[in-house]
Amino acid sequence: MRGMVKFIKGTTNKPLKGAEIGVWKGEHATGMLNSLELEELFLVDPYEPYKLLCKETEKTIQTNDNMFNIVKDKFAGEDRVTLMKMRSIDAAEKFNDQSFDFVYIDGNHNYEAVKEDIKAWYPKVVMGGVLGGHDYYHEWEGVVSAVNELLLDMKLYIEGLDWWIIKDKETL
Repeated sequence: MRGMVKFIKGTTNKPLKGAEIGVWKGEHATGMLNSLELEELFLVDPYEPYKLLCKETEKTIQTNDNMFNIVKDKFAGEDRVTLMKMRSIDAAEKFNDQSFDFVYIDGNHNYEAVKEDIKAWYPKVVMGGVLGGHDYYHEWEGVVSAVNELLLDMKLYIEGLDWWIIKDKETL
């Protein structure tokens, strides 16, 4: 169980509404469904290839319709799950502010993309809710830089590769 999920599990047992940004093969989503009391889980991923820059290399992440169909089949019949095959910032616009108990960001790890995701989804989290994500370590400079820049004045929790904050103010 990833750090942020463990944290959420240890702090509440009420039914939760959450979102995962960047679904890949749906493994983390499956873990959240099995670990948390979830009322609704929105899974957002455009399933489009993109170039990913990490500290030592640049590589193209190959996500596509075939991977989307695998995820769709994986969650077929799971009433708590809604798949949203679209860009993160477009999906965020479909929700009212303070709609989610948590949002987990694990999409495009490039600096600008992470900043966009944080800015788009922060308002969607309820006060006292959790915003966080994955791959907060030196190899993913874009994630670390964006998180540090935008959330500098908040208490940042880190466990393993996960990072998260508890929303305690209306705007970033």
